[in-house]
Amino acid sequence: MVDTKITATEILQDTPPLFVIDFEGGFMKVNSTGIELLGYEWWFLKHQLLTDFIHPLDIKKVLWAVRAMLRLQGRSLYFRFRLKVMSGIDLVWTKGHVLYTQSPDLRPFAVQFVIRKPYPLKKIME
Repeated sequence: MVDTKITATEILQDTPPLFVIDFEGGFMKVNSTGIELLGYEWWFLKHQLLTDFIHPLDIKKVLWAVRAMLRLQGRSLYFRFRLKVMSGIDLVWTKGHVLYTQSPDLRPFAVQFVIRKPYPLKKIME
């Protein structure tokens, strides 16, 4: 589902967790809130792939979402997936979009994920 608007209630923090991922799946950037959400330090994350932190049953969904974002050409895609964090597994509501080079040919070089709502699965199961 593609949603083109953000409501104020979707933003829980002043600085939502942000991840910039290259097209090989590696972390290019993780802000401090993202590091706090995952529970791992940057020196560890920079040698990992995003798929290492996605629940195995959600990997195909996230890969599909990245392909969909490429077709959206700059527009955002909102979707949910389960993220494996150090403290367990969270269901996250994320906004993703492709980042493009500033050169005249505007080639895609990375995908940015902004986590809008993390839901600890323990709370969902209760």
